[in-house]
Amino acid sequence: MERLEYEVEFITPAFIGGADQQAELRPASFVGLLRWWWRVVLASFLSDIESIHEWDGKLFGTQERAGSVFLKLKLTEKKEGITENWDTSTRTQDEGKEYMLGMGGRKRNYIKPGTTFGLELIVPDAYKEVVDALVKLSVSFGGIGYRARKGFGSMKLTNSDVGYDVLKVSYWQDILRKLDLKETKPNSDLPNLENLILLKYDYQESEDWNWQQALNKLGEIYRNVRRAGRDKTPEYESCIYYFLRSRKVNFRKVKLENLPFGLPIMFQSKTLRVKKKRGKGNEHAKAQLSWKPLYEERSDKERSTTKRRASSILFNVKKEGIYALAFKCKFLPEDSKLRIQAKGGYWDLKGQDKPKPININFNRNIYVNTFDQVIQKLKDEGFKEVNL
Repeated sequence: MERLEYEVEFITPAFIGGADQQAELRPASFVGLLRWWWRVVLASFLSDIESIHEWDGKLFGTQERAGSVFLKLKLTEKKEGITENWDTSTRTQDEGKEYMLGMGGRKRNYIKPGTTFGLELIVPDAYKEVVDALVKLSVSFGGIGYRARKGFGSMKLTNSDVGYDVLKVSYWQDILRKLDLKETKPNSDLPNLENLILLKYDYQESEDWNWQQALNKLGEIYRNVRRAGRDKTPEYESCIYYFLRSRKVNFRKVKLENLPFGLPIMFQSKTLRVKKKRGKGNEHAKAQLSWKPLYEERSDKERSTTKRRASSILFNVKKEGIYALAFKCKFLPEDSKLRIQAKGGYWDLKGQDKPKPININFNRNIYVNTFDQVIQKLKDEGFKEVNL
């Protein structure tokens, strides 16, 4: 067995924790991060799902057997003082980072940027090279914790300068051949290095770097891309506005331009207010855009469960710039339906019933065009494509 040791530093706040939302280093979170990127690498060379699962299990285990990689985390500084609660007092001037954090993160506790810790892995000799490469890839271009795909939980290796090679198919090809992995062809339905588009935003000379400014800049860009120069998103203007008011939705005019950023998407009206379910007073009327598979018979519990789809575009913040890693892969299963439903409090609007859920057919071709449009919008905001 071989021991691999690294020192890792958080660049942006990391919302890692349990049910009590108190931030703490969790080995399971890092195993999950390594595992996700390992599947990305495997999907670059294997088309068969069973083969991907087989090789995934060799490193990280299955329900039937333990994995080959053992991971341990160790703080390099005192535990006291590495966490703090999110400060909402600067919400007005820091709209960008608040926008990236979303409504669910404002009461959370996080590990502070600048915190360093030791990452130790025990691996079999045969897997030493592949695990070392995987750590460099995952830490350098991945994020961890809540809103990791939106720039939070970004990290770096303090003792290693990792370049773009770890994102190249040729780099991994040389490593995997030593493991006797029999290549077929990429699985284009899954995120992989073949369908990866890497974009980078370089800070302007006038922008002095700190994590707050970096996330504010990212939030400004992200909001501009989502709203496409409007006050509201295209989804809200073409559909949600009418849905919340129980008006007829013209499906031919519905614009779904933000699907690449994941589902569900929550919308709220600034003018319509409904009675809170708990406590006194009112709250904003809300609607949620999610999805459901058409083909499967589901239990009542499954029918009430919100289907999630992670963003196809991952943002990662570094001191030299902001990266967008965009995977042009399959977004939803065939014959899926997009679903819009009212959320939140009791619908007590005078003369208006609570809107009934509506379904919209998902069109893969339209999604591909939308993905390309999002990439172009990011470029219009200053991102440049990196040739791999």
